[in-house]
Amino acid sequence: MTQMITPVMCSGAGPSHLKETAAAVEKRVEEFEAASNLKLLPGAEEPMELQWSNVRIDSVLGTGSFSVVYKCKVTSLARKQGDPNPKDKLYALKQLSTETICCNESFMTGSIDLALEAKILSKLRHENVIEIYGVKGGGIAESFSNSQAGGGFFLVMDLLEETLDQRLEKWREEESQKNNLLMSIFNRKKQSQKRLQGIVDRLQDTILGVVRGMEYCHSQNIMLRDLKPHNIGFDKAGKVRIFDFGLAREVAYDGKSTTNLPRCNTGVAGTLRYISPENAMGKPCGLSADVYSFAILLFEVITLQVPFSEIKLVSEFKDKVIRGRYRPNLKFVPSVLLHDLLKDSWSPIPENRPSFMEISCIIEELIGSDMLTQEGEWRKFVFRKTKPLSHHHCPDGKDCMKDHSGIAAGSSFHRRMSGSHHKKHDHHKNKDCHHHNHKHSCDLGEIQQLRAELKREEQEASRRHGMCGSFHGSIDDQTRSFNENISFNSSRHSKHSHH
Repeated sequence: MTQMITPVMCSGAGPSHLKETAAAVEKRVEEFEAASNLKLLPGAEEPMELQWSNVRIDSVLGTGSFSVVYKCKVTSLARKQGDPNPKDKLYALKQLSTETICCNESFMTGSIDLALEAKILSKLRHENVIEIYGVKGGGIAESFSNSQAGGGFFLVMDLLEETLDQRLEKWREEESQKNNLLMSIFNRKKQSQKRLQGIVDRLQDTILGVVRGMEYCHSQNIMLRDLKPHNIGFDKAGKVRIFDFGLAREVAYDGKSTTNLPRCNTGVAGTLRYISPENAMGKPCGLSADVYSFAILLFEVITLQVPFSEIKLVSEFKDKVIRGRYRPNLKFVPSVLLHDLLKDSWSPIPENRPSFMEISCIIEELIGSDMLTQEGEWRKFVFRKTKPLSHHHCPDGKDCMKDHSGIAAGSSFHRRMSGSHHKKHDHHKNKDCHHHNHKHSCDLGEIQQLRAELKREEQEASRRHGMCGSFHGSIDDQTRSFNENISFNSSRHSKHSHH
């Protein structure tokens, strides 16, 4: 049963507010396009320009901080794409929510996010990144100024079958059912081997797609800023697709250092459970902010545990995780290489985090060499689950750098990894992987230097306490404090969902 979009009835927000704001949004998009280095790939087409008369809304898929996503039919688009049943082809349509349209500040922020998402996605083409097929035709200012009349800006994308957070719930339920049985030592061994194989399957079927999609985005200097299970989906073929680029921004390389720096301070943006410390504190952040978010996500996929579930208060989360060095316990993470990868990736120092190219070759090596399923690894896994470990979540951070796996960094395990990379990857990945594994064998002096840097970072964080985002609600709420060369700062805190 299809339906049409009806006009939005707002109290106190008249057409003049929409017209002025829409003009400011169009100017912001023009500034982005003038500064952007994004180019359409040769042979690729721009998204099809559509009108609301081309669209038939089917049902609501989900709502976000500023937008609502519908399941829809666009026959003219499906026919252009050569679909055998164009009248039945389903897509996802994203537009501003009623609440956003009726709030002056939210309307500005949400409109810029949606317009820039369309511009960024229109230039990206990768099998692990959602593809945009159509946008509202006409000028941006004209489209957004008609938002109350039911004719606002929209974009049409792939329809995804499932999201990673939904799949995680299924995996957890399956794991819980298995754990309800009392196991003998033999069954424990067999069960541990199955769990390790499950981890390998999740790395291969899910994590690799996320890594490759993010590696591509970073190669285009696109920072997602809100990487989390809710924003990772699976299409009909089961392929991983990263979606929701509403908070994504292009960063610029300054040419003087090895780090990517943003064009401007983009403000606090992301979901607290996954947000990087520098982002949460309102500092300028680069591509490595996504690596931190990925590390938290990777831990969740490996262990099937909700990261930081033991922290209930936002204030406690800010003190321990954002301004401190509290991180998830690695007790149930097999393989010293995964330990080191997680520790490096969620480092409070952005420059110490690996690139997605490095992460890609490490994950590929883990899968290809059967390191997690070979004889002996299950023993470590069982041992970690039965013998208490020293506390990893030390409040003062003094012991947080300790390797709790019982296997020394820089061991023969690392040397095997370093050598085997040269056999399986191209020249650039070889160099990055070797560098990453060499970094793990740091001496005591380097550790002391790192701790000194961490202390300086913490002191700087304390001075910037007043700039820290004013998070409300739970640590799963999306936070958006906007400060991007426009005339006001605003925060909106609402439950973030997905399509």
